Amino acid sequence: MHHPRYRANMLPGHTESLSGTSKAYLKRREEKRREGVEMRKLVSCFEFKLAKFYEEGERKLMAR
Repeated sequence: MHHPRYRANMLPGHTESLSGTSKAYLKRREEKRREGVEMRKLVSCFEFKLAKFYEEGERKLMAR
């Protein structure tokens, strides 16, 4: 008879059933995903500022 916890660990999606390598891989993948999200936030913020800048410029040109 196995230890009761052993079976729980064998359930799919339970991280303890993964080897150290796949754990590290998943962790790295999660970090990469977060970096991607951060980059998209930065880029969209930058694009927004750029659009505002152009709008201001056009408005000033039209005002002349």
